[in-house]
Amino acid sequence: MSQSQAVINYPVHIGMWTNRSLGSVSGLTITLTHRDGALLTAFLAIFITFTGSKFWRIVCFAMYRLFLSRPNAAQDGLYHQRQAVLRNANDEKTGFLSLARILLAWRKRAHRPITRLLPLLGTSLAIFVCFAMASIFASRISSGNEVLISSPNCGVPNGTSSDPTTPRLVEAVFNTWSAERVNSNANYAQRCYSSTDRNSSTEAENDGCTPFVKKQLNSIIDRNATCPFHPNICRNYYGNIRLDTGYLNAQRDIGLNLPSDLDFTLRKVSQCAPLKTKQYQRSAPYSSDKNYTQYFYGPRIAARNVDFTYQVDEISADEVYWRGSTSPYADYRLNCNAQSSFTPVQELAQNDADITLVFLSANGVKFTDKVDDAWYAAHHSFNDTPLSLTPSSDSTLHYLADEPASVLGCTEQYQICDPTLPPGQGCSPLRSGANLIDFDHTAPQTKRDWAIYWTVGYQGLQTVIKELQSTSLTARFGLEQGLQPTLPANQWQLEVENWHNILLSTLQGDSVETAIGPANREMLRYFWTRPSNDIERFICKNHKIISTAYTNILAVWLIVILVVGVIIITIEQLLERIVMFLERRKIIKSTTTAEWIANGTLQLQRMAHEELGLGDWEGCGGGGGVVPVTRKGQLLGVFLTSEESKSVHTKLVDPKLLALGTASTATDAENSSGDGKLIHDTNSTNVNGLQSGTADVEKGSSVENILSGTTETDISGTPMTALLQVDGETK
Repeated sequence: MSQSQAVINYPVHIGMWTNRSLGSVSGLTITLTHRDGALLTAFLAIFITFTGSKFWRIVCFAMYRLFLSRPNAAQDGLYHQRQAVLRNANDEKTGFLSLARILLAWRKRAHRPITRLLPLLGTSLAIFVCFAMASIFASRISSGNEVLISSPNCGVPNGTSSDPTTPRLVEAVFNTWSAERVNSNANYAQRCYSSTDRNSSTEAENDGCTPFVKKQLNSIIDRNATCPFHPNICRNYYGNIRLDTGYLNAQRDIGLNLPSDLDFTLRKVSQCAPLKTKQYQRSAPYSSDKNYTQYFYGPRIAARNVDFTYQVDEISADEVYWRGSTSPYADYRLNCNAQSSFTPVQELAQNDADITLVFLSANGVKFTDKVDDAWYAAHHSFNDTPLSLTPSSDSTLHYLADEPASVLGCTEQYQICDPTLPPGQGCSPLRSGANLIDFDHTAPQTKRDWAIYWTVGYQGLQTVIKELQSTSLTARFGLEQGLQPTLPANQWQLEVENWHNILLSTLQGDSVETAIGPANREMLRYFWTRPSNDIERFICKNHKIISTAYTNILAVWLIVILVVGVIIITIEQLLERIVMFLERRKIIKSTTTAEWIANGTLQLQRMAHEELGLGDWEGCGGGGGVVPVTRKGQLLGVFLTSEESKSVHTKLVDPKLLALGTASTATDAENSSGDGKLIHDTNSTNVNGLQSGTADVEKGSSVENILSGTTETDISGTPMTALLQVDGETK
């Protein structure tokens, strides 16, 4: 599958799974779509805020009991208002603001108001800040962008087919798929292995370096390594290159979500060196005026009566000069000979490594300057005059390659380690790719071998060279119309590093391709092997990629938030009842819960009306959740507002007093100059048959209106007398 495809198109498992790279418990992950993830995050923020308000109520209950005075001990107004706030403030924000207003109001009237209120202010502020921060950082329970692939097309490529037209299919389908895959990996390597920030997932998203769990796989590069072969065959004993990937973990680096018994680390060591050619070449006739140069590093296996490894036609300076404008522009030619295609000479032979020879032919490419690079070496100068110019025109000095072909010899070795064993005890020796896994006939012997076989496979240097040919050379980036600008003296090392990066990208890409399957339906039908046992099916379901199209939630933290929140909410709901039960059972020697209940908003309202003798009340103290109610149809007091000392003063009065005068008349009397006061006969009986206290209406309704109804009868038929005091004299 093309790595440029939008990540959102990758099939992903939605739901709970275990990201084993984070641990069996801490790695419990819930993958959701962006929309569902946003809804869950918003719910968590609301839930945490709600939990904070319940935690505040628990603290208020404890503080209320802590500050409670001795029974029947009189206290000042600040005490009662503080206790009322503790009882009725539903959240820490309301509590803080109410306590702050009380402090400002009583700062010059109460005894030590700061000392009595500051601890509560600090506590409410601390609770608000803590739970606000918890709400803000609720999104921090996200576990990154790693998601689990879930595809029905998981499998591995198979180059054979039972279809009778297999040769046509191999050419039309398999080879096309292989070329597309290598080109895609090369493009990824060019785009994503060039920056210095190797593992930034954010930058990877911005520059399209997805979907692999690691943007790049690191390597240790030694550019002054020794010759990997017999010293007599290398151009230089030192100055060669060695690339070591180190131990790549299957989980963290490749993206396999494997348990510890299947986990493994993979190491690849590649070494390359320019080889000597004079002792291993000869010229052979091609035609009457043209020769071949043949190179002898071991006979080719498949060819009969052929003792050379590679041959290339010789191109002279005259031939380069006389190439007309109708001829194709010169380009490099690459040929790769893997160990499977020839039998190496003794100086190259190795039993524990894959050997690859890469032949570079400049093929008539002209260089603008001398090239001292050991592989691109070009020192043969000639005067290059375009054919369109006259012989008298000034010529340009160009350079041609020193030899028809130059040779790089490379070795590739692999090592598999068991990360569960101590260092040095669980690793295989460095070996060739063909011997990467110990097989009995054709079947892997352990679960780990199956994991390696299904996910790593074997992709050597020859795959890159054969598929990409000269397009794999970075020197071609400057090649234009057959003319090559200046090249550095280590250009061959830059080419090897590029090939190495393409192979690392292939290692990453093959793992994802295995899990997802090819997009080509014919490839899927004829050349794709599906899992056939439980181990293979397990591996198919445990490949990870990076995707920002989904939201991951750490299940452990989600559970912790919900459980802690539910516990706090449950305690707040039951605390009052539990303490009341313990008090009734005399387990706690206190009756303070009754005052806590009485300080509730509805109970305070009940007591205000009850003091006026209004209403037959029920639910006066059965718990904080009980609502006090009157008998059906009973009316309660009303509010009268007056202005005193430049402030509004509101009082609750018996509604029967309004029967003595309309609200407007009462207001007129309020503004009159008389000093009247309306009182109830202290011996009169209210609507409930209880004695009422003295109710005053300062500067109330007019004397005539009041005297016109000095004797009234209440609802129960009991006489009620209104007395008017004017200038100290009762009338």
